[in-house]
Amino acid sequence: EIDLPEENPERAMVSSAATAPGKVILFGEHAVVYGRNAVAAALSDLRVRVTSFLTDTGVVEIDLPDLVDESRGETVFFSMSVKEFRQRFRIFEADDVLRSEQSMKGRVPSTEQLERLSSALPDCSSGVRKAIKAMAFLAAATVAPVLTARRGLRVVVKRDGLPVGAGLGSSAALSVAAVASLLRLRATVETSEDPAIQAEPLPSDGPSVGRPSAEWQARINAWAFASEVVMTGTPSGIDNTVSCYGALVKYQKPADGSTKIRLLEGLPVFEFLLTNTMVPRETSVLVAGLRKLRDSSASFTHAVDSIFDAIEAITEEFMSLVTHPKEAQHLLGALSRLVTMNHALLNALGVGHRELDVVATTAEAFGLATKLTGAGGGGCAFTVLGPAGSTGDCQEPRIPGESPLEAELQSRGYQCFRSQVAGPGVLWVSNDDSASESSHRTESHARVVPPVVAKSIGRAFVLAAGLIALSTVRGAMARYN
Repeated sequence: EIDLPEENPERAMVSSAATAPGKVILFGEHAVVYGRNAVAAALSDLRVRVTSFLTDTGVVEIDLPDLVDESRGETVFFSMSVKEFRQRFRIFEADDVLRSEQSMKGRVPSTEQLERLSSALPDCSSGVRKAIKAMAFLAAATVAPVLTARRGLRVVVKRDGLPVGAGLGSSAALSVAAVASLLRLRATVETSEDPAIQAEPLPSDGPSVGRPSAEWQARINAWAFASEVVMTGTPSGIDNTVSCYGALVKYQKPADGSTKIRLLEGLPVFEFLLTNTMVPRETSVLVAGLRKLRDSSASFTHAVDSIFDAIEAITEEFMSLVTHPKEAQHLLGALSRLVTMNHALLNALGVGHRELDVVATTAEAFGLATKLTGAGGGGCAFTVLGPAGSTGDCQEPRIPGESPLEAELQSRGYQCFRSQVAGPGVLWVSNDDSASESSHRTESHARVVPPVVAKSIGRAFVLAAGLIALSTVRGAMARYN
């Protein structure tokens, strides 16, 4: 039993809101599984918004109106009295929740705690259960210690443009936005001062926004990684890091099992078109199938690794682009060539799909480069539209209406989403829940960059390796299948 103090319901209630972006893998998917580098960027205009309120109901409520429980045909809503909630989840309450935490793994719950968390939740479909489990964990860890018999909590999660289940990092965006909102709420209650007051302001044509300080970002990222563990089991850490910090993130997992994540600045803000083919895919199945092919013989291992090396060369070439200043328009040509090459190499690995190729050929007719992103086998592709606005100004208004390319793709049954990439990560936003943050523009801190200057690997190596690998693996796959 837990005795809760009474709280005067007349006390002014506190609220806080935050948004966090999805992510797109630019280069390196699949190759990253075998120790090569991958680069991901924030989808700055495709976000999840979380608003948290203290209430006078004595109830903990978690409302996800954009998520449907397929087993019941209803939107997701969780409700439990504060007393019962704290009895069930007290093991997760953290008195030091506002302590700075540099290590992402420092807040991860134990296996025993995860089992206890699962047993304390009501029955619901698998996807819904994961989201509720993560939100309950975060609410218990961050805000539950300041709840009372009459002071409750309401958390509302809404999509702010980011599609769910499309491989664009929606679960990590949910985790980051939820943590940022709940920690802000806890800090406001304990210190009587909203930490967003000290946030770095950003230009915006939407509600007032601010970027949390580096100290707050580290704290948010640590708890968001813990939430990802609760939700997905074994996250790499790249999705929550991109969503938290924004811009670009370089990720590598060497053979020793360590994780290397490096934040990058240097890419001007670009406009991308994300196309969801609506073809379902299972990441684990695609990864396992490629591993089976690679491990089937020494020849296949050599062929597949040759493609991985070519993808790595493309990733490294891209990295050189963001470290040598030049004009963004020159970067567009180099970036487009690398995107087209990487897409062809992923097709050679057998992780493409005819619908993804339809997107690529349709965009090619408009002179635009396209690449699948993520696991492949369906899911999403991105098309490089160009630098944001004519000058890269983050406040340039979006072109109204859909483009001819979007109209063509949508006529084929695909979903299209436009977003600027490599802009801000998590933001504390106005507590006015009726406001929409989808229109805020991103800010580029990058130097404007550059046509590629050939490195020692050079384009010749990438082209040669790619052509050799394409020929070798296509023949190998034909025999293997």
